[in-house]
Amino acid sequence: LRDLSFDIKKGQISIIIGGNGSGKTTLLRIIGGFLKQARGKVVKEKGIKINYFPMEVRALFIEDTVGEVLDIPWEEDEKNLPPSLLSTGKMRALGLLKVINQNPDIILMDEPSGGLDFKWKNILASIIKEYVAPGGTVVMVTHDNSFANEIGDSINILFDGSIITKM
Repeated sequence: LRDLSFDIKKGQISIIIGGNGSGKTTLLRIIGGFLKQARGKVVKEKGIKINYFPMEVRALFIEDTVGEVLDIPWEEDEKNLPPSLLSTGKMRALGLLKVINQNPDIILMDEPSGGLDFKWKNILASIIKEYVAPGGTVVMVTHDNSFANEIGDSINILFDGSIITKM
């Protein structure tokens, strides 16, 4: 990343799109404080709680069963399953609900719609919009331009380590 300036606005969904290797995930990790940048600074308000929703959602689950992840009504045959045995859509939705349940101010999302069909993209979009409506904030990196256009309040294009376009 270089010569990069990026503002996150409360209550909005900020999308970062770009090709493989453009720095999207690196930018997310720097914003979240999981990776230290070589130069420059990240300015954050004190007390802001940031959670990370990874591309590999299985990493979120330490629980043995779906029912242990969240205490919400599940179909009887699902609540006793390991989360890893859910469909990709259900696993992503469960992971996102787990992250939201921790009451973050900002959720950093890495390719949340990857591997999802139309139905599950819509369900995930609804969950995200419901989180943002009362003032939650999302910064999302994605290759999924149609998902970005549907859900994003702003779209930023990352190319060769810099944001080249803000829409």
